[in-house]
Amino acid sequence: MTKNSEKRINFFTYLLNIIVKPTSNIRSNTYVFWLWNVIFTAITVPVFVMIVLQINFSASTDEIGLASVLGLIIFLFIMNVSVYALPLLLINMLLIYLINKKASNVPNSLSKVFSDHTNVFTQSLILFFLGVASFTNGHALINNYELFAFAGVLLFLSSLVVYLAGSLGMMRFYLRDNKENKMKISFIYIVILVTLITIYTCGVYIIVPLY
Repeated sequence: MTKNSEKRINFFTYLLNIIVKPTSNIRSNTYVFWLWNVIFTAITVPVFVMIVLQINFSASTDEIGLASVLGLIIFLFIMNVSVYALPLLLINMLLIYLINKKASNVPNSLSKVFSDHTNVFTQSLILFFLGVASFTNGHALINNYELFAFAGVLLFLSSLVVYLAGSLGMMRFYLRDNKENKMKISFIYIVILVTLITIYTCGVYIIVPLY
């Protein structure tokens, strides 16, 4: 297999694969033009926010409850996704690309890595915003708070697991022709990624609130 085996595919096929065949875009060595990734991400996040807001507008029955819900959503979006998570995601994508470039016998292009990362990020993002919708509805619908909040926590954890597993899956695919060092490099990579996520979590939930 050579670098030229990468295949650019139709953007709508790429989107369908994200939902129907979660790992197909990665393992089939297919990708979409980098600008599509930027546009898609720039559109998807605001759309998910609007959907969650609409759900909570419908679920809220009083102004105080609505204010509480909106405040929580704004906090989760601005602090976790827009400001603090973006550098982490970019660092992870560049880390994968650099390891792929240095350690792979047949390195993939930056466009391919960017496309694969958007694939993984989108799946994680869907679960994250489902968690936001469930968790905030737990505050809006007091009678069902425990059930909605528990479901929200599970979805948050699922979002993290999907991102970790997807990132590791990307790394293992890029090292497919380096069987001797595949396990060792994958282990080192996942340790680095978990460390980065731990630092990020401490920064968001400990340092920032205290500040």
